[in-house]
Amino acid sequence: MKLLWPLVAAAALLLTSSATRQLPEQNTVTRPERLFQALHLGNPDALMHLEQVVLRITDESLQRYWLTQLGERDSVVALVALAERSVDLQQRSHWLSRASRMGSPEAQFLLGLETQHTDKRMALLKASAEQNYLPAQSALANWFLMNSEPEKALPWLKQTAAHYAEDAFALGKVMAKIESEQAFNQSLQYFTVAAELGHEQAAELVDVAMHHRPENPNTQRSELRFDALRQSEQPRHCAMRIMPVTLSLESQAQAIHLIDQLKDDKRLSELPICVADPIWLADKDQWCSKKQQAGRERFSCDLTRLSSTINANDVTHVIVFAEKARAYVDRGAMYIDLTDPYSVLVHELAHFAGFADEYPITTTLARHHCKTQRAPNLVFDGEITYAPMSRLRHWQTQTQSLIQEGVSDLPLTLHPARTCQNIDQVAYKLTAERTFMEFHDIDFIPAVYRRLWREQILNQHHWYPVALNIAEHYRSIDQLEKAREWLVFAVTQQERVAGIGRENYLPTSPLRHKLPQASPENSE
Repeated sequence: MKLLWPLVAAAALLLTSSATRQLPEQNTVTRPERLFQALHLGNPDALMHLEQVVLRITDESLQRYWLTQLGERDSVVALVALAERSVDLQQRSHWLSRASRMGSPEAQFLLGLETQHTDKRMALLKASAEQNYLPAQSALANWFLMNSEPEKALPWLKQTAAHYAEDAFALGKVMAKIESEQAFNQSLQYFTVAAELGHEQAAELVDVAMHHRPENPNTQRSELRFDALRQSEQPRHCAMRIMPVTLSLESQAQAIHLIDQLKDDKRLSELPICVADPIWLADKDQWCSKKQQAGRERFSCDLTRLSSTINANDVTHVIVFAEKARAYVDRGAMYIDLTDPYSVLVHELAHFAGFADEYPITTTLARHHCKTQRAPNLVFDGEITYAPMSRLRHWQTQTQSLIQEGVSDLPLTLHPARTCQNIDQVAYKLTAERTFMEFHDIDFIPAVYRRLWREQILNQHHWYPVALNIAEHYRSIDQLEKAREWLVFAVTQQERVAGIGRENYLPTSPLRHKLPQASPENSE
């Protein structure tokens, strides 16, 4: 009699269940019933087998029935499956909460992603991650990275790096920021793992690291290799000699990519510009920092550290590729960061030649550009001199010349520019089209802009080489003799550029020995 009792109890339970909840119609699905019966007979393997069978049922209503049966009997697998299949957010949260309280790492992870409360989310993700649930470990690591806490992300990334390419890449980036040879080698190992998992950028970084290593910024490099944008040009004929400087493995890879694009850009092939191969410099925290400038926090580096290399190679301008640095130009130095595309580099390069932005600029910058009125791409209303008429005549001359050469892409017309809106001054540009100076992601550089650009460089109408930046630094710390040396260096460069203009481009190129004062200008 005792032996029959479990069978009777199981049968009664099945009958009760059938009476209270109608089983969906089915043809030959009997195995779930047998397993359900075995579950109530105390078979220890029945629950796992029943879960597997139910998850394979293709009939949605039938599957939901059995999942509900299992969920009511605290099957974590069923609870999570019910949550995933639920379109009712409240019901979904109910299933996940039950499974989470029972210790399901998957439920804790899913519930953590959906909660709006940060503390609850972190507690759930941590509980799941501590059970070695990889998606939770990855989510937790990326949460810390997004909130600028890489030291907290590090242990979780080490758990997930072998499984997720993005996490291996992120771990490589974290390690690369640690200034030590050991950390750098570890970063390369993780980049290699990421590359093997299919991460293209990681593969590029590994390739760059095979051929480049960071150098001491104080080391003099007496022979930089320069390439001219104008393919037929010799580097000695370049009026502007640019030295790219990078501060990390990532920025080195970015610089190589962007400089290659610059050399291949047919639009700029007539500019008398030479660009050196990027130099990767170490110890950026020792010579670069953020500071308030022109009313904003800007990334800036002590360029006196590069003075010996600048002197030895007749460098006129420097581009610093940093990880985070709002793009801007300041007296012969350009700063751009990892998020900046090639179009930003071209936009900022035009600032080296004095071109002004054609979008509304800040009040501080507007007072400079709109009052000094030197920008070659704008004329300004309300001027009391003959400068506007002179510039218009010059624009007309250049436009007619381009038409005769068959390369003009627009007629000479005046249209309002938004540059000086913040100081209620009207400025005009010579085209109705939106150009690269108004929106950096627009590729359009009118032919007349390119002609004016080359002329600006050769005539030194906006001559702010990096030597003036260094001179201003020495003046600010009362090293006046050093400041004088760099002013003389700037004059020497000016004479060289004027000679290039007379010999190769501009027969009557004027030589202006009087340099402009070190300007507070910052162009974005």
